[in-house]
Amino acid sequence: MYATIRQEKIKGSKSFNGRTEHNDRTFFTPNINQKLTPENITLFKNQYKNYENFVETKKEELKFGNQKNGTKNRFPRQIKNEDSALNQEFVISSSNSALTKEENIEYLKDAHDFLKEWFEDCEVIQSEIHLDEKTPHLHFVTSYFSTVQKKFIQKELSQKGKTDINKIRDAFQKKVADKYGLKKQDGKVVAAAEHQSKANVQIGKLKKELKAKNEMIEKMLEMNKKAKTDNQKLHTELETRLRNSNERGQDVEYELRTEMLETQKELNKALEAQKELQTTNDTQKERLEVLEANTGVISPNHKEWIEYGTKAKERIKELKSENSTLKQQGEAALERAEKAESKVVELEAEVSRWTSMFAKKEEELEERNETDFNLDEEIQNLEARVSENKSGLYKIK
Repeated sequence: MYATIRQEKIKGSKSFNGRTEHNDRTFFTPNINQKLTPENITLFKNQYKNYENFVETKKEELKFGNQKNGTKNRFPRQIKNEDSALNQEFVISSSNSALTKEENIEYLKDAHDFLKEWFEDCEVIQSEIHLDEKTPHLHFVTSYFSTVQKKFIQKELSQKGKTDINKIRDAFQKKVADKYGLKKQDGKVVAAAEHQSKANVQIGKLKKELKAKNEMIEKMLEMNKKAKTDNQKLHTELETRLRNSNERGQDVEYELRTEMLETQKELNKALEAQKELQTTNDTQKERLEVLEANTGVISPNHKEWIEYGTKAKERIKELKSENSTLKQQGEAALERAEKAESKVVELEAEVSRWTSMFAKKEEELEERNETDFNLDEEIQNLEARVSENKSGLYKIK
């Protein structure tokens, strides 16, 4: 069973802020069991809001130290470069299941005390014991800034060998690890730990990708289901509207044709009456001409014929008036018939338009069905890729 120590420089705001969020659990990665997070132990809480707040505070402290000590220490020039490091982090743990939970807590507290003593007067930024991941471990973040000298002392620490990871491991082995029966880690153990860490990150990414793809598949299935339902509703609605339109057109056409037949009958009657009146008129006219030719010899019979002729003229006037009325009625009937024929044409056009629209919608429905088929194929491909990703995930595990 091994004692594991990893060291990493913290370079710039992104690294500083990201580690702070992870260590104090304001951000959760997939490998964290949030039910166990309340059991984590804070040994030293980060007092800085963010990296910018840390930099501004150190500048003020450096300025104060110069004024108090009469020195001219400068803030590191490399701070302008985001890759420069003003802090470092140590992650300390033991082999999985090497210690009980209680032993692990004591072991990690001792590790905290060791690092705090090792870096003497360097400022401790943060120290957290995490018990909500697979292996209990300590995050210890320290600054290169000396709280006593009020300046950054990277050079002095390096000269004393305080930042040499091999020297740190040797000292830790003697003061802490041996106490718990843990062996000093070698290069293979470090590589295995780093590999496991990278594998955990990769597993987290794959889980996120699988979740996103599964959500996308569910969404596409829902969209496909909705599209099919909409297509069915549209198809039914078009069939109903076309059927109603055809029935309405047939009813109106029947009514109009019936009206046209009645109008034609009335017109024929009017024409027959006109013809009969014209014949009667001609007959009366001939008889009047005969009477006028014999006006020299007037007899009682002639007087009767004259009276009869006068009455015939009056009757002719009446018949002409009736003929004019019938003619107007006939023209009105013809006008109604023409309007009826125009209405039939309009209805036939409307039926044709609905028929065309229905054919177009059927084409759209066929295209949608083809799209649904393509969508089904895409879903099958996605499901196959999800299966492959799961297989890859099992291999990584």
